[in-house]
Amino acid sequence: ATNTFINAGTSAGVALSGPVAALMGAEWRLAYAGFAGAAVLMAWATLKVLAGAAAQPAGRSPLMPPLTPDLKRLAAAAGLSGAASTVVWSFGADLLAANLEWSGRQVGMLWTVMGCAGVVGAMAGSLIARFGMRAVHLVFHIALGLAVAAVGLDGAPPWLVFTGGGLFGAAYLMLTGVYLVWGISALPERPATGVTVAFLALAVGQTLGAMAFGFVMERVSADVAVASFAALALVAGGMRRRAG
Repeated sequence: ATNTFINAGTSAGVALSGPVAALMGAEWRLAYAGFAGAAVLMAWATLKVLAGAAAQPAGRSPLMPPLTPDLKRLAAAAGLSGAASTVVWSFGADLLAANLEWSGRQVGMLWTVMGCAGVVGAMAGSLIARFGMRAVHLVFHIALGLAVAAVGLDGAPPWLVFTGGGLFGAAYLMLTGVYLVWGISALPERPATGVTVAFLALAVGQTLGAMAFGFVMERVSADVAVASFAALALVAGGMRRRAG
């Protein structure tokens, strides 16, 4: 539960990015510099804390973890989830500008809603303990798919876009919490490596997904691309842990 609470801290940054973007306007580079500076300060503080911790006994572990069926399922599910989420993260502003003629200020408001709703992700550990990882993973991937469709499809009214944005923030942060727990469970002897695999797969999925989404949007249509990537979220949700 503690790890998923920390993970949900991402939502605070997303929520803050909306008003910061609105206030900075054309000076958005200063906003980037401010966030980068905050990251450097936190990295420095972390190093100070870790430097005072007791050194771990030396030991050599293989560079690559064993590719168990569970770890493969984790990487595949996280990759598909990352690909589905790229519709909002990478293309959301452009889609809303085209569909609703939204300005940067309105998109910033949506990002604030997403960040505030993302606080729900702190409950990932508690929900997994109560309902099981499979149920939480499936339910919030269904929510992710619905949110992607609500935000990205043409014709959605503003109230539905904002509702979808809140649902997206809650679902995405909840799922990153699920993958954190899954990564630790998949490699209990190397928990940090398991988490790394999960979040690396998520990032790779977002990167490759952005390229694929842009290709489909250009060659077919934006709505077909959005619907297809919303469906990817459902495919990801259907994947579950496997032992062995």
